[in-house]
Amino acid sequence: MSITLNRATIGLLLDGAVSCPSDFRAEIARDPAFWEGGELWGFPCPAGGSALRATTGEGGICHGAGAEWGTWAVEESGLVFTADDSGVKYDAQGVEIVSEARGEWVDCGALEYGRVAAKVDDDRVRISYTATDPEYGDEDHLIREAVESKLGLWLKTPSGHHWSAAEGDGEIVQTVARLEHQPTHEVDHGGITLRVCLIDGSAYARVELEFDEGADWTVNDDGEWLFQGQRVGGTVRAL
Repeated sequence: MSITLNRATIGLLLDGAVSCPSDFRAEIARDPAFWEGGELWGFPCPAGGSALRATTGEGGICHGAGAEWGTWAVEESGLVFTADDSGVKYDAQGVEIVSEARGEWVDCGALEYGRVAAKVDDDRVRISYTATDPEYGDEDHLIREAVESKLGLWLKTPSGHHWSAAEGDGEIVQTVARLEHQPTHEVDHGGITLRVCLIDGSAYARVELEFDEGADWTVNDDGEWLFQGQRVGGTVRAL
């Protein structure tokens, strides 16, 4: 949902009649005129995401906690937000834009028993897993999923026999290859976001490619996206 900010909608936001993050509401209240002509929109994320942009490009992004402030700009890939404090970039749907610079480690988050990081090296990805529990570890497919979610790539699952000890305490590393096919589109249907690879009119999820299953999503000759042959609501974004 997208809202154009004018006197009426700003009044509704400040009165609480239209929901938005408290950080956004407080900032708009400081100078309502500055935000006139701007835009407020939501995007899917577990805690509910929102983005705010003024006509000057200044604005913020919120993934459900406190807002990050920075600048929106139109780049080759589309509308991009750059956070002032961290320098992290996000697209208009709140997805972090990860650099594929060779040798740059990317934090892929914490799992139940350890923390995951990765770096892209041409057509391979080096994965680092640091255990936070000395007795337990996370399953290899969960580690892979954490990396795929962060980098937006599809990878082969690490092998439990091929981990190597690294310099960090409790850290192990393994290099894995990318899958032959990579996600080309992101489908948002019924609040569920799914990355798919479009091949000859069929859009395969990762698990469908891995197990050689038929694709639930297809694209007809008119460019319509169909789920199990039926027209359904939702949005499709090219990656």
